[in-house]
Amino acid sequence: MPRLIDPRSRADEVVLAIHRLIARGGLGAVTMRAIAAESGVSASGLVSQFTGRDRMLAITTWRCGHERLRDIGLRSTSGGMLTFVPATEAELRDTRVWLALCELGRSHPDIALKVAALRLEERELIDAILRRQLDEPALDGVVALVEGLCVAVCAPGEPLPPERARDAVARHLTGLGIQPDLRW
Repeated sequence: MPRLIDPRSRADEVVLAIHRLIARGGLGAVTMRAIAAESGVSASGLVSQFTGRDRMLAITTWRCGHERLRDIGLRSTSGGMLTFVPATEAELRDTRVWLALCELGRSHPDIALKVAALRLEERELIDAILRRQLDEPALDGVVALVEGLCVAVCAPGEPLPPERARDAVARHLTGLGIQPDLRW
């Protein structure tokens, strides 16, 4: 009897494989051959289901972005706004992958659209955690601060320590009259 292949589980495997490849070697490590080897799906199977590397990267961007926001949302119930700054090794790895996908969006229009939609969702999550207490310019500042601190914490060489980044968020929110550990 032929083995039935669930396309959803195959897509999950491909997304996880691409995530691992980016985490280990950056975007340059994401080749069709490497995706096939990492996922256990043949190169022809990848092309058949996804039509190519760019489509796989777009799917990965969408899924990784949603997963990141879901995790931050869950953690924010106990840590408030401070959970946007990655602190654990897993959070740092996932944020680095997200930042790499965001950078890829600069040269790939389909990925750029997905990144833009996910950033809008992130802004909505921040606004919800802050209980919609800020006007648009102040919210813009918080969003920019969080994004910049994520980049600084994930920087190669001498990254900003997560504790200092969280302190920067806390001080900024305090300056706006908001408790930094505000939870929804």
